[in-house]
Amino acid sequence: MRYFYRTIAIVLLILAFLSQGCSKGEKVYSREWVYFGTVVGIKFYATQRPPDKLFDTVKRTYAYWDSLTDFYDRNSALYKLNREIEETVVVDSNLAKLICEALRWKKLTHSKLTPLIGPLVRLWGIGKKGKYIPDKYKIDSVLSYIETCYVKCISDTMMVLHGRPVIDLSAYAKGWVVDRIYHELLPIVRERKDIRGFIIDAGRNLRVWRRDGGTYKIGISNPRGKGIIKVFELPSGMSCASAGDYEQFFIVDGRRYHHIFDPMTGYPASGAIAATAICVDGVDADALSTTAVVIGGDCDDVAKRVGCEVILFEEVGKKVVSSLYGTRIVRFASREGEL
Repeated sequence: MRYFYRTIAIVLLILAFLSQGCSKGEKVYSREWVYFGTVVGIKFYATQRPPDKLFDTVKRTYAYWDSLTDFYDRNSALYKLNREIEETVVVDSNLAKLICEALRWKKLTHSKLTPLIGPLVRLWGIGKKGKYIPDKYKIDSVLSYIETCYVKCISDTMMVLHGRPVIDLSAYAKGWVVDRIYHELLPIVRERKDIRGFIIDAGRNLRVWRRDGGTYKIGISNPRGKGIIKVFELPSGMSCASAGDYEQFFIVDGRRYHHIFDPMTGYPASGAIAATAICVDGVDADALSTTAVVIGGDCDDVAKRVGCEVILFEEVGKKVVSSLYGTRIVRFASREGEL
């Protein structure tokens, strides 16, 4: 099992559903499970209860992708791949697609976001080793090791793993599974007039749909306090994801050490304290929100290239301030302090 902060996930939940108000005759039918080290789920807005097989379809997809991508589970396909000693290997086709997508993001960000960061994840062991801070020699050694590794996609099932790389997919997997569930559900719900909409939620990675093409109001909680700091309207078919230093962290001598690493320095990222990305595809939102935490305002160019919007949060003194980057997509609620 991955490390899981149940209490922190509730208290510091970044994406919160605000009072939406169902249409006449609509009710909310939802289920939740624990996969990817967090709470995941599905909400249907419908005039009658959806069949159990629809919920089962969603659960199976979550379980399947979790079993492929878990970094620590000895039975996962990724865990076994990370211990592969051959250079040219046959890989599960679905896992290969996700790895190739992660490599696309490595290229987009000039390696500021990379799936080859696995050795750093192991070294720090955030959530596994207590308040452990590796010495600089160990960090530099790991960074040098990562530089010698590369991964190349040859075909749908074949890859080159040079230098015995260690792959971590935590910045992509939840957004990826949200997309898979979305495309599985869409043809089914379009044929069922009783289902008016749904929200897929994989631990702050959302993708939504409304039959009428409407929007959902999404609230972003203050990453350093209580309450909602921003509210925006997420259009049907779109995704959003949040990342930040507010989960899986510890503080030593006033410095916060968290689970999102800067692959240039080997230390927890300091570009921003939190970011929310709005994109069409969930995998892009997942990857971009993590990228923004690493590089801060420099995410603007990347966001524009992939057609996404980023809400970036920084700590200035004792205040949390926000800025917008990328392509303008969403409309913000009229609230004091909103952009």
